[in-house]
Amino acid sequence: MDPTSAMSSVTRSDGATHLQSESARATISRGEFLKILVAELSYQDPMEPMSNSDMAGQMAQIESLRASSELSEGFATLLRSQDVAAAGTLIGRRITGTNAAGEPVEGLVERVKIDRNSVNLVVDGFTVPIGNVLGIEPYVPPAEEQ
Repeated sequence: MDPTSAMSSVTRSDGATHLQSESARATISRGEFLKILVAELSYQDPMEPMSNSDMAGQMAQIESLRASSELSEGFATLLRSQDVAAAGTLIGRRITGTNAAGEPVEGLVERVKIDRNSVNLVVDGFTVPIGNVLGIEPYVPPAEEQ
């Protein structure tokens, strides 16, 4: 049994096989690995068993895949935190940018709106994704009337 085919699908108890998403396939626990290993050993040809080095190589590949997945998740969290921090510093500042539809928007940032997958600025009632900011002007406090 090829271990990559075992990770690319999930077989339910009723026998139906469903493909998982790429991120779900990238994450595999040690318990899941042991299940794959036992299945592979059960179905291997007794006349040509898997060598210890092949088995160790597969274990190393799966561990490397798991570590890469965790690293990617960590970078995504760091990037999101950085976007939130940057967006917070823009409140009260004048920006130019485009909204999600690509239309130009210019004005004061009223607030930051954080959705599940994005960080947005609210400018004069329009939503501008943080990545669509094209220019930032320094804050100039209004002159007080005398």
